[in-house]
Amino acid sequence: MSEKYHFLPLNFSKNELPVFKEAKEGEIVMFGAQNDYPDYLVDLKNKSARHGAILSGKVRYIAGNGFKVDEFQRGVSQVAEIQRLTREINRDESLDELILKVCDDHETFGGFYLECVWDKAHKKIVEVYQLPFALMRLVNVGYEKVNGVETPVYKFCYLPNWKGIRKYDRAKEKDGFKEFNLLGTSNDASEVLYISDYRSAKSGESQVYPLPCYISAVPLIEADGEIANYRLNNVKNGFWASKIITFNNGVPTLEEQKQIKKGIIDQHTGSDNAGTFALMFSDGNNPPTVVDLTGGDLDKQFLDVDKAIQTTIGTAHQVVSMTLFGVATEGALGQRNEMLDAYQLFYSNYVLPRQKTLEDAFNYVFSFNGIQAGLKLNAVKPLNIQFSEAVITQYLTKDEIRSLIIKDLGLDMEELKHQKYAKEQDAVVEYFSKCGRETKEEDIICTFDVHGLPQPQTYKEAAFAKIFELDLEADDFGAKVLSILNDAPETMPEKIAQALDTDTARVEKKIAEFLADGVLIGDLGNLKISKGAQKALDELESNVLEIVVEYRYKGPVDSKNRDFCSNMMGLARSGRTYTQDEVENMPASPDALQEIGSVWDYRGGWWTRKGGGKTTPYCRHIWEAVVKRKQ
Repeated sequence: MSEKYHFLPLNFSKNELPVFKEAKEGEIVMFGAQNDYPDYLVDLKNKSARHGAILSGKVRYIAGNGFKVDEFQRGVSQVAEIQRLTREINRDESLDELILKVCDDHETFGGFYLECVWDKAHKKIVEVYQLPFALMRLVNVGYEKVNGVETPVYKFCYLPNWKGIRKYDRAKEKDGFKEFNLLGTSNDASEVLYISDYRSAKSGESQVYPLPCYISAVPLIEADGEIANYRLNNVKNGFWASKIITFNNGVPTLEEQKQIKKGIIDQHTGSDNAGTFALMFSDGNNPPTVVDLTGGDLDKQFLDVDKAIQTTIGTAHQVVSMTLFGVATEGALGQRNEMLDAYQLFYSNYVLPRQKTLEDAFNYVFSFNGIQAGLKLNAVKPLNIQFSEAVITQYLTKDEIRSLIIKDLGLDMEELKHQKYAKEQDAVVEYFSKCGRETKEEDIICTFDVHGLPQPQTYKEAAFAKIFELDLEADDFGAKVLSILNDAPETMPEKIAQALDTDTARVEKKIAEFLADGVLIGDLGNLKISKGAQKALDELESNVLEIVVEYRYKGPVDSKNRDFCSNMMGLARSGRTYTQDEVENMPASPDALQEIGSVWDYRGGWWTRKGGGKTTPYCRHIWEAVVKRKQ
């Protein structure tokens, strides 16, 4: 044969970032050349142990100990609805279970999808599901003008296998296909909320898909997995790669060369046939030779590459210390103070912003049900770090340290609270029995339940509306409108709206209501309060009468009352009321009040509902604002 040597080709793959081109109408925005880039990111997570460990650790830190519900200043029905949704966010999962999957998508791909299922009347969202990010694509279904610019309109489509599919019509023919509109834009039974991290885009590139934060390290993440696979194959094959075997006894035909190669593979490598080597043939009668292309320091080369891979992966993930994720780092184990500092940096700079994205997303979903849930994710501390006394006092408050001690000692917190505050409560009852004043029922204009810090000015305005015998829906807004018109009847709705920081239409509507009810008479620019309303106003502003706001204890009186609440209710029944200053200057110790914030929240103290109910830092009783005429 004419050929002296024959080299079998070696092919090296090249990692390339996906290009997101704007799709034409009726086309899918491709996620990578073959529409399968999310699959590649999943493969990276499965192949690289370090990359996978960091992603799993991030999910653990961000999802934390699940969501907590802020019940402060929320009605019973609203709290019940929030708890229902968090306990059963869908028929299969709680919110804490769902957030793990959502967080995993967010960290792996840089975004997530939530399927929101409406009730039949399309008034409330009754279920929320996670839609796997890797199986979702955006489709251009048309254009609309936004600020004079033709902008694509997208639908969100789900399909179990997107590889190679470019056309919307073709995708719709596939089994399992589903499509969704954006949440709040249609009357569909299900809509989708799509959240993605912002990324910079080149000119002409679509920004509809995100890229994960670790994208710059993808080549070395892939190398991490390939090195592991390389080592595995060498162990299985019993043959180091990157060697040249030369046969110096003549050049066989190409078919004979292939048979020789196959024989070496069958005899000297494992079943995967993964050993790599080059075969050469030359004329002569010398024995075969083997040349090692890697040199004698392959172990050192691997060590250097391994360090570079770990550093790059950690940097791309914004990880301060790999030990936070259970990845061994030389010289780092046992340095607990350093580990705490690393955790604080990672938690502040990475975890908190990621948690906020998730919190905002679910609070937004709940807002469609008229609920301001205020959901927050509970933090989780790394591993089981034991901190020095200096570190604990630096980072924790006095109350937090006390809670840790109680928990570590296994003490009964409820019993401790009863013992701690029993004497203080006796002192409080004695204080309230000596201050305050008697209030007659005939002097009371109206009352309001107090949840949290009181708002005396708001109570006065609502009482003003009540004196005018207005519908209490008017509340403080209607009272403010009347006050302005009483002082300046010529004031136009626009000026009133400016003074009250609201829109003119709202003021005009309220004035129309007052005119219809006979509270106001006249025309715009010369509005007067009617004689009946004026009489009430004159009585209110006379020298004899003045509106004041005081407070008293309120709640059930039964066998469940503790001594403190029974005594306070006794004082309330005797007509005892107190000013805001008198309530806030009660002689309880600072520790007793700081435990839950203020006396307005603390009330009768810790109470556990029977039947396995939860414990709250306040009992069934509350404070009540009493708006009265001052004699």
